[in-house]
Amino acid sequence: MTETFRMIPAVGVSAWFGGLFVFVGVMVFTALFFLGYSFYSSGHTTFTVGSEGLRISGDAFGRFIPKEKMNLSQARVVQLNCEPSLAPRRRTMGTAMPGYAAGWFKLCNGEKSLVFVTDRNRVVYIPTLSGYSVMMSVIEPDRFVETLKRVCA
Repeated sequence: MTETFRMIPAVGVSAWFGGLFVFVGVMVFTALFFLGYSFYSSGHTTFTVGSEGLRISGDAFGRFIPKEKMNLSQARVVQLNCEPSLAPRRRTMGTAMPGYAAGWFKLCNGEKSLVFVTDRNRVVYIPTLSGYSVMMSVIEPDRFVETLKRVCA
């Protein structure tokens, strides 16, 4: 006849490993969620011009910018390769992946900017009166700036 006896479980070890497992799992899930959301946002962000101002939707950093806060006389289309002083240099809060940058950045000229850039050759640059600029890759940038100036004037 044989009998088997189990060892007394270590106090706190299983709880510690369980807590660590849950913590790591939550962190990995959160990172994957934000990565997936960033990929989704890179193709689904919209910029709506209305008589009240500019609405940016489809990204975690989207917002509404009233027309009174935009310096429309300085709004223009830029190519970041030709104007390196306006290129995003340091991300302060946002997403920076190859081919996609969204969120708050410091530009090479030291300016704070809210960036939604996928194509560095077609970027709309809009300074605001609130101490930052907005930079967006728009399919028809010249028409966007023209519409912005006409509708929000």
